[in-house]
Amino acid sequence: MGARCAKTGNGPGPKTPDGVERCRRSHWRHGYYSREAKAVRLEARTRLKTVRRLVAMAEETMRANDGRAL
Repeated sequence: MGARCAKTGNGPGPKTPDGVERCRRSHWRHGYYSREAKAVRLEARTRLKTVRRLVAMAEETMRANDGRAL
């Protein structure tokens, strides 16, 4: 394996926890899967569900009142 790594230019990888963390951070292309981005998307989905539920309730009320708003 040592010869293959030497010929291809690939090293054996980071050994220390600090090196692993640096390697992980260097490959972070965008934050789509970051904890913060996931939380933002979850909040957006939750709000959208709430809005859809409110619209459905308003439509049901309008149907019950023959199209007249309260």
